[in-house]
Amino acid sequence: MSRRCSPLALPLAVLALVAAQPVCAQSSVPDLEQEIRQRAAAIEGRLVAWRRDIHEHPELGEQETCTSALVAEHLGNLGLEVKTGGE
Repeated sequence: MSRRCSPLALPLAVLALVAAQPVCAQSSVPDLEQEIRQRAAAIEGRLVAWRRDIHEHPELGEQETCTSALVAEHLGNLGLEVKTGGE
């Protein structure tokens, strides 16, 4: 997997996925905000662990093969279709 991603790609992708979850059309903004906060809090520990892993194994710019593989793996585990490199 050779796609290059920023170290922030995984946390941002996860938070975007949390925010994109379907919500009842009748919900008010405060209800949606509360749900997002609850979901984000539920995965905070995993996000911190991913961030620490990325920072413990730094890679040179434009050569983030391990980081991009980690991001692709986690996004795949979330059920997303991941395309890498020459795909």
